[in-house]
Amino acid sequence: RTAVLCWSVLRVSLLLSVALVSGSHLQGRFRSHGAHATRRCATPVLCAPSVPLQMALLPKSDDSFRAEKEEILSETTGLSASPTFALTAGELPADLLPFARLKHLGGVDAFLLEPLFHPTVWTKQLRHAVSADNEADALNDLLDACQALLVRSPSARGEAERRVVSRCIETLDASLLALSHGVVSYQERRLGELGLASAGDL
Repeated sequence: RTAVLCWSVLRVSLLLSVALVSGSHLQGRFRSHGAHATRRCATPVLCAPSVPLQMALLPKSDDSFRAEKEEILSETTGLSASPTFALTAGELPADLLPFARLKHLGGVDAFLLEPLFHPTVWTKQLRHAVSADNEADALNDLLDACQALLVRSPSARGEAERRVVSRCIETLDASLLALSHGVVSYQERRLGELGLASAGDL
């Protein structure tokens, strides 16, 4: 009886040991799977791919201020005259709209290309709408560029990339709609900073 009892106790101990080892192994597998799962995309917006969008200044034949614009880009941004921006499903790249505003800067807004403004025009003036006309030209230019991305080689562009570009188009459309309700130009903002215009005048 004593021998049988000892063997039973030993057998139970062996079974418990096997169970513990198996449980640890399975737990390790689940942890590994969980770690792997965290690398998967939790939300399509955050994990959507970026889509390259190449922009370029107007040629010298169409823009008498191209030299000044190239100088501003090289001095303050490090961007070339034909940079490539990465579109994502979130906001537009921070430098994309300022570049488009610079590209279409001219006419009554050309004073911002004077050397006096070179140190600040990229980091300050071009971060906001310069004028209604300039803003409309910049937004429409970007809208055309994004729409061209969808038209060009549609079969080669994945659905995720198409969603990225479509989101950017929606953002630009919304900005154009807001522009139709009016825009505060640089000159108006500057007058307000100098205390020469009330909030109701802007």
